[in-house]
Amino acid sequence: MSTYVDVNTYYGVLEDVNLLAVDDDAILNGFLNILNTIKDQDGISEKPFRPNSGSSLYQLLQEPLDDTTVFKIKLALEDAAKQLTRATIDLKQSVVRVNRDKGCFEIHLVLTNSITNKSITGFFNLAKG
Repeated sequence: MSTYVDVNTYYGVLEDVNLLAVDDDAILNGFLNILNTIKDQDGISEKPFRPNSGSSLYQLLQEPLDDTTVFKIKLALEDAAKQLTRATIDLKQSVVRVNRDKGCFEIHLVLTNSITNKSITGFFNLAKG
C-alpha cells in the first residue's frame, strides 16, 4: 500500500508518466511543484491562499551563467526545502552546475523520504526557454 499518492502534474507532458505519482515519485513531484510556484522578490507567492509557498527560481532565469547564480539557486532550493513535509533535502549531495553548451543550469536534487529514509533523486535543467 502506498504511503503518499498525488496527481502527477507532469502527466501528458512526459512520455511514460502515469496519472498518479506514488511514494517517492509523489514526494519529488510535490517538491518540483514548490519550485515551479513563483514567489516574488517580496516573498509573496502566486497562490492567493498560500502566500508563503513557492520559490524564487523563476527570478533567476535571466541571471548570468556563473557561480554567483549557482549560489543563489542553492539558496532558493534551501528555502523551498523548508516547505517540504514528506522529505528533507540533502544539500551536500544536491548539485547545481552551469552547462554553458546548453545555456542552462543543471540541478541534481537528492531528497530523503521522511518515513523510509530512502534517497530520492531528481534531475532537471533551469533554462531561459
